[in-house]
Amino acid sequence: MNATLGHGKWTPLFNEKHYFCGMMKEIFETMPRIELALIIIGVAALMLGIIFGYAMIHEYRMYLEDHWKARYSFRDFIKRERFYIYLLLASIFIFLTNLLYFLV
Repeated sequence: MNATLGHGKWTPLFNEKHYFCGMMKEIFETMPRIELALIIIGVAALMLGIIFGYAMIHEYRMYLEDHWKARYSFRDFIKRERFYIYLLLASIFIFLTNLLYFLV
């Protein structure tokens, strides 16, 4: 037989939903759209916060190693790491606007 796309029960991969496990399938199918969107946005914001927090602490430690006379100060930490804080707040704002767009 000649195997072409028109013969048999051929379905493209884009129409099938693939899940990692059966439990994940149940969670996605039973959870309402709003709760699912909140969980996805929350997990993304949490992961981004952890990554930015680690980057801020690492960069401030490098600064303290290079400037051995400088003492640790929370005010100095906030002042030096403003870029990461603004970046985190901006990305959370973008997540929330996407969530608002998704819910409306």
